Amino acid sequence: MERTKNKRERKILSVLLFSAWIGFMALAGFFIPSFLSNLPLFQVREVIVEGNRTVDLSTVMHALYSQQGSIMKLDENSILRILNERTGGRVKGVFLSRKITLKGVSVRIRIEERVPVAKVRVGKRYMLIDREGKTFPPYKGHPKGLVEVRTYDLKTLQLHFPRLYSMIERSRLEVSRIEIMRDKTILVSGRRVFILPPADLLPENLVDRLRMIYNFQGGEIDLRFDRFILVRN
Repeated sequence: MERTKNKRERKILSVLLFSAWIGFMALAGFFIPSFLSNLPLFQVREVIVEGNRTVDLSTVMHALYSQQGSIMKLDENSILRILNERTGGRVKGVFLSRKITLKGVSVRIRIEERVPVAKVRVGKRYMLIDREGKTFPPYKGHPKGLVEVRTYDLKTLQLHFPRLYSMIERSRLEVSRIEIMRDKTILVSGRRVFILPPADLLPENLVDRLRMIYNFQGGEIDLRFDRFILVRN
């Protein structure tokens, strides 16, 4: 009888201890993160923004503090998405780093902006385009003297512009205007007009062929044929 009573008491005590442990862990899980986040060690002491030449600091800070949760849990991709929503796609990349000290956390964010290499005429307005074929709206103080690009289809231009621009760059040809047409591509360089195949059919040897006629002084130079170059003065 006594043994049964002791056994029952031990069982009740075990249940109480287990319940107390569960309660303690629940409270700890609730209070400890809040407690830790309030320690100076886990507080953001400063935010350093670098690389933003045309994107306003206020835009960057908005992207930072519009994130859900603690600034310590910032997500680079989310910040990049918000920045591009507010700038029309002007930001290429976002890089975050954190330095933890006894005085708090220093957050450093580096913005990599897209660099325009040409301007694209779209109806009555212009868009800027970088060497990767990414287009974005013009901004105050954007570079002057950019190559002007005209196209019958913006998506076609975006798809083939990186390769075309690379070829022009490697040929060292100074171009003032590029026209992307359905049946040909036109480059204007000073008094010279180069006629190339369509943007999706540019040959691999185009760079060599452009270098061959680099010293031509003027006229219309047709490079659409494999075996010869047609020149019209």
